[in-house]
Amino acid sequence: MKTRFFKRSQHNPIISPLDLPFPAAAVLNPGVSEQGDEVVLLLRVEDHAGHSNIYVARSSNGVTDWRFESEPILRYGEQDWRYEQWGCEDPRVTYLAAEKRWYITYTAYSPNGAAVALAHTEDFVRAERVGLLFSPNNKDAVLSLLHNDFRIQRLGPMVVWDRRLNSLFPIQPLLIFSYFATTSKDCA
Repeated sequence: MKTRFFKRSQHNPIISPLDLPFPAAAVLNPGVSEQGDEVVLLLRVEDHAGHSNIYVARSSNGVTDWRFESEPILRYGEQDWRYEQWGCEDPRVTYLAAEKRWYITYTAYSPNGAAVALAHTEDFVRAERVGLLFSPNNKDAVLSLLHNDFRIQRLGPMVVWDRRLNSLFPIQPLLIFSYFATTSKDCA
């Protein structure tokens, strides 16, 4: 007997480009969390030129009555973040209660390829970028806290990378890339 863990909503798609209060070509791959009594989605929104930004949407029930921020929480093409020249994509979000903030892993897309980047937010209004976690060509990673160990997990072709850290911070942002890119094995 098969057990269904998830039930697809009859409201699908929950959000389409037509629901947004600004022009968009596509809405893709959201990250999801809760903040107070609301469901928060971090949406990858692709514009008509093919560039992606990450926007915040909020709903009291996670299905209907979405409210959208008019400006992205992570905007592509910012001068100081050249690895996001073509887009900020595919956010994954993790709340760390001890730090009272959410960490967002996302794909930073540039002429160099797709790389995994990290940012954090305390309110889903403003995010602070930290830096790259994995070099190009890597994507689809999430930060988690398991048994008091910070972990970065990344899906790759036929493999899941899992990296244990002694602590998340203080790590110098420029060192994050080299620290995570050294191996795909758990550093237990």
